[in-house]
Amino acid sequence: MTFGKAFELIKGDGTLKMRLPFWHKNTYVNFAVDYFTSAYLVVHSDKGIVPWTPTYPEMFSDEWEVSQMEKD
Repeated sequence: MTFGKAFELIKGDGTLKMRLPFWHKNTYVNFAVDYFTSAYLVVHSDKGIVPWTPTYPEMFSDEWEVSQMEKD
């Protein structure tokens, strides 16, 4: 699916994550909320969690996948 459609899905549901199929299997994007500013995108990977800004190739990709976040 497109970046825009995937973004709209995860934006409206805190239990969803999005990723591209060629990323490492444990890498995905979702939202973080800073109550002093606003929500922002973060990427989760084996290395940790960092703020994320998509690149143009990522935003124009039609290969985005959306799935449920695993429960801890």
